[in-house]
Amino acid sequence: MRALIQLGRHAEARPLAEVLVTGAPEDVDAALLAAETRAATGDPVGAIEVLRKAQARAPSRADVQRLLGDVAQGVGDMELARQAYAAALELDPAYAEVWLAAGQLAWARGDGTEAERSYRTALERLPTFAEASHALAQLLGAQERHGDALDVLVASLDRDPYDFESLVLLSQVLLDLDRSADAAAACERVVRFQPENAAAHYHLGIALARERRYREAVQHWEQSITLEPSGPYAAKARGHSRTANDLVHIFAGEAA
Repeated sequence: MRALIQLGRHAEARPLAEVLVTGAPEDVDAALLAAETRAATGDPVGAIEVLRKAQARAPSRADVQRLLGDVAQGVGDMELARQAYAAALELDPAYAEVWLAAGQLAWARGDGTEAERSYRTALERLPTFAEASHALAQLLGAQERHGDALDVLVASLDRDPYDFESLVLLSQVLLDLDRSADAAAACERVVRFQPENAAAHYHLGIALARERRYREAVQHWEQSITLEPSGPYAAKARGHSRTANDLVHIFAGEAA
């Protein structure tokens, strides 16, 4: 059953989890499996119901509190999520994944100070926690603290040079710092190993356009659109591509 869940096949896993939790209602691990599959198959109310029962049976289980917080946050119950994460961290102050989730919750409600504190605590508890580095870098970038974001990403890449998400985020920070050639180098490394990475192609297009390499920029924007035609970068890539094509014709005319 756990293998099905890990493969994202929650609909197949749910009937098995329901049989398990029905047959062993006192089994907290069975309750966690049932809650996870219920939440993933569109039944967050049922997931919270079974987690409340598990919470009562095992008040010292931080993982129960964490999953309750995740499900609550997913349905927009920010207060229940906050309470659940706080309870999890009281039980296990070293639970890095909960510090990350608590930071995401704080950022969602507009509290950047608390979000940053939570992300940095997650990294203190688990320095190799790449997702926390990504979240912290994105927060710092949104606050236009580009130098601080750069430091976070460089440290993450020192630990794992093949952290491609950090490289894509690094390219965004470098673009914000007007270091387009360095941004292009970061993206080129990503697309060399992950040619299907639409974000890398999009940001590589931006970097190349700033270097006035418009034809190459258009190629990467078109690749980004092909990979994710309805993705977060597609509309912007289409607009940039049209503008860059106009510039190609302008410069071609001047050269003639």
